[in-house]
Order: sequence, then structure tokens, then C-alpha cells
Amino acid sequence: MKNTKLRFFVDTTVAVSALTGRNDDSWTLLESGRRGLILLFVNEFILKEIRWTLKEFRISQEKINYGIDYVMECCTVRKNVQKTGLLKYNIRDKNDRPVIAGAVHESAFLVTEDSVLREDAKKYIECGTPGDALKNYVNEGEF
Repeated sequence: MKNTKLRFFVDTTVAVSALTGRNDDSWTLLESGRRGLILLFVNEFILKEIRWTLKEFRISQEKINYGIDYVMECCTVRKNVQKTGLLKYNIRDKNDRPVIAGAVHESAFLVTEDSVLREDAKKYIECGTPGDALKNYVNEGEF
């Protein structure tokens, strides 16, 4: 039987919200990935951004390392798309190109809390909030 697990690419905003307890839907999404109910992906760019963001929140290095380990337990980590492959994404925040490229490369639903990224990404890939992703998940009868 074909593997029909839903595929989601997790943005930094979602991972940080899950790790800091800001968003229950983000936490539920990561936990579903950890339990193998869905397929979650991040790339090296996302991991670097998570580290940087958690440092900005003045979270200890030990807790940052624990958080990164947890994300890596929940998600499959992929290499970044090469820089030449990023230029085709015409978006407002050029720093988000690796995020969209990662989601497109994985043929995954992009999950982000960033409304500008969601609006720009819709030209290239299906995307939504953690709540949207969970609704998608529930509608597929997985939950």
C-alpha cells in the first residue's frame, strides 16, 4: 500500500512557538511528527534560524540544544536548496526563499505563522497556519 502520510514543511515560527509554548497547534503538529503520524520536514536553514531566534529570547544554550534536538526528533532534516535554486522565488522577504524552496523540494504543505510568507508562498506551494495544517490532517482521517 502506498504511503499516504501527509507531508508538512515546518517554518521557524512554528517550531519556536511549539518550543516556547506559545501555540498549542504548533506543539500538536510537532508531536504528531514525533509519533510518526505525519511527515514533517525542516532544512538546515530552519535549524539555524531556530537557534538564532531562541538566543534572541535569551534562552539558555542548554535549553536551545534541547529544543533543536526535539525538532530533529520530530522532523526529517534536509540540506538547503542551493542558492542558485532560490532565485526563482520572487517574494517580499528574500530571507524566506530557503523556506519556500524547502517546502517545494519536499512537495510538502508549508506551515508558518508568518502571514507575509504565507501570502507570497501561495504562488509556489500550498501553505497555511498550524491550525490549517491540523484541519488538513483531521480531514484526511488521520487524527
